[in-house]
Amino acid sequence: LTSISIPESVTSIGEWAFYQTDLTYVSIPNSVTSINGWAFRDCKKLTSITIPNSVTFVDWLVFDDCPNLTIYCEAESEPTGWAGYWNYSNRPVVWGCKSIKIETNDADLGIVATNPAGGVRSDNIFWFANSSTVKLNAKPKNGHFVKWEDGSTDNPRTITVTEDATYIARFEEGVG
Repeated sequence: LTSISIPESVTSIGEWAFYQTDLTYVSIPNSVTSINGWAFRDCKKLTSITIPNSVTFVDWLVFDDCPNLTIYCEAESEPTGWAGYWNYSNRPVVWGCKSIKIETNDADLGIVATNPAGGVRSDNIFWFANSSTVKLNAKPKNGHFVKWEDGSTDNPRTITVTEDATYIARFEEGVG
């Protein structure tokens, strides 16, 4: 098991649920309210995870022995319902994250890259600390970049993340 998008029907992630798996990607939906003990323990390949605001309880040692992990949290600070040793291994935590959804009008014509990469919660959604500066680069594949959905033609484009937002790159066929 290397990736999982937990279904919206799930409200709790059970104890030892993903213990010692080779997960590199996990998507936790807003339906989840609790993450129980040792759920992601020893997931050595997991590099980022985003915990939505809906999670009001995180149990002991959930991310123990995940040496490459950065934890992105929508909450502005640690909720009072989280156990004292939920992050026993002291992995980096980014509080108050905002999401950027990045899309293109046609993925065959071009893609968008971000720098820094940010945490990924689900397809095309990247998480950054509030007030982060991020560069968006629309990269043509089989077409040319025209503009961003909001009319900006800057490419690459530098933004400051202060709220959840969507950026759509417009590409057209042929040479620009």
